[in-house]
Amino acid sequence: KSAKIKDIAADMFIFGSEHLRRREQLGYSCKPATVRAKRQMLDCIVQQFGEYDLADVKIADVFNYLMRQSRTFGWKNRFISTLRDVYQQATFDGMNIPTPDFPTFKGASRKADPFNDDELPLLLNRKNFSCERNYLLFLLITTAGLRVSEARAFQARQFLPDLQMILVDGFMDGANKIRNPYNKCGSKENPKWRLVLIPEITATVLAAFLAENR
Repeated sequence: KSAKIKDIAADMFIFGSEHLRRREQLGYSCKPATVRAKRQMLDCIVQQFGEYDLADVKIADVFNYLMRQSRTFGWKNRFISTLRDVYQQATFDGMNIPTPDFPTFKGASRKADPFNDDELPLLLNRKNFSCERNYLLFLLITTAGLRVSEARAFQARQFLPDLQMILVDGFMDGANKIRNPYNKCGSKENPKWRLVLIPEITATVLAAFLAENR
């Protein structure tokens, strides 16, 4: 087979392909949103380096390109990760091309800056929100630690008022607009549900909202 990056990448991250079946067996995520994001990044790699023979790609070539991009460190690291996928695919195509030791970009870390007792009541003031629903959505995210997709998927049955807890048992898949019956890092086989204690303010607002809206 050709060792050009564009040829190695041609059948990668394509739904129904041998490449995705192999990745699934190896335990990599093959969720539709992940596959689409990977394919989009792969197209970017092919656009820039597609005519290169894989063995001729130098770390300096890749980093000189990435340094010129006005992108986040996360985007640049995903570029490198997807390029590593190309090297892995080459081994399954029968090519013995070692993967260069690409370093990754490090973002500037910031010390956590939590709200204090004076700031939190100002933030959680009902007057800051256009409706009760938005207020409740924000409360669930901030006081129960829910992801936005988990808060959007929230259903009345998840509220356990006697325990002042909620059961987190699903999230909204934004791409497909469906509610998955498992949590973000889980699966149908291992849903990774969790119970979360909520403060009194959240329990009170939630109970009132559910009663009013039946």
